[in-house]
Amino acid sequence: MIVRAIVGISAMAVSILGASGDSFAEDGAAYSNQLFVRAAYSALTSSRANEVFTDTLSAQGFTNSDKGGFSIAAGLDLSAAHMDDLAGANLMGEVFIEFSKFSDRPVVQTTSALLGAPVVTNVPVTELNVTIAPKARFDELGSGRIRPFLVPIGLAFLVNSPPSDNSGYLDIGLHFGGGIDFLVVDRVSVGADIRYTHGFDQSNTSTRYWSTGVYTALNF
Repeated sequence: MIVRAIVGISAMAVSILGASGDSFAEDGAAYSNQLFVRAAYSALTSSRANEVFTDTLSAQGFTNSDKGGFSIAAGLDLSAAHMDDLAGANLMGEVFIEFSKFSDRPVVQTTSALLGAPVVTNVPVTELNVTIAPKARFDELGSGRIRPFLVPIGLAFLVNSPPSDNSGYLDIGLHFGGGIDFLVVDRVSVGADIRYTHGFDQSNTSTRYWSTGVYTALNF
């Protein structure tokens, strides 16, 4: 009796899961929200070399002059509305968080120089970007599998390390971007994009950068 009950429950579960899977497969476009993880190449529009905290004003000829490096990011897109008469435009709100490392050269460490015993060590030049932005993704072009998107403008909150010559490290700016999302299966996407963050240089150092990357995403 117990064995029959277990077999019956198992068969019912398989049937329910199978039906759910069929439903998901039929209406993949219904998954309007997305959570993604992104890897990218990023580059400042101008390097932060010859600053006090990045390389002690190029002390002893050491400079932190690289402009390009890697980024890792994550984002959450939440759908607000659909416009079927505009290629199925999915209007979303995006929260985008990106960490970038632009340079990491061995330089004279500022603190050691101030103490009178200069030490050469790697000093990473990094930036954290938290952006809130609207996003439009066109879900019904062609087969509905290739979905271009646009981030027309966003508000970026920036944290820079090391601080600038005036010891500032916070900035704000504008964020723009665009790319293509490819629906692999209903729940999973991959994509590529290019983004630009225009910092207002409130901290008196370079915060403007480009970022080009690829991502994988979970649709829900």
